[in-house]
Amino acid sequence: MASDGKFEGWAGLNPDSAKGNLVWQGYEPKPFEETDVDIEISHCGICGSDLHTLRSGWGPTDYPVVVGHEIIGTAVRVGKKVNSGIKVGDRVGVGAQSGSCLKAECDQCQHNDEPYCGKMVTTYGSRWPSGHKTFGGYAKY
Repeated sequence: MASDGKFEGWAGLNPDSAKGNLVWQGYEPKPFEETDVDIEISHCGICGSDLHTLRSGWGPTDYPVVVGHEIIGTAVRVGKKVNSGIKVGDRVGVGAQSGSCLKAECDQCQHNDEPYCGKMVTTYGSRWPSGHKTFGGYAKY
């Protein structure tokens, strides 16, 4: 969990958000799992896909949405099943994808092609298999 217990970010509430009308507010991330890494965000890039998502340019956006998928920060919590060598205090980054199935029967995941996994989860504007929303990097954590 975030060191101060709060997950907050710049949220888009409707298509007008793309005009600079983001609102700083709290949000509820998915429950932490032992395969997760919580990141204290220090930097996040701006991408055209952020604007497309904010204005529902690629289909209806599930508002509120916190965009941003070019994320850099520090790992503040690392699950016991994270097998990438990441430890608390490491500098880490996140791109456009936050998850995939990683199942033995998934050919893409087993051949380091996770971006092509049929169960891939994008960093924002998506949902985890549990149904919880994904949130991007215009945030504290």
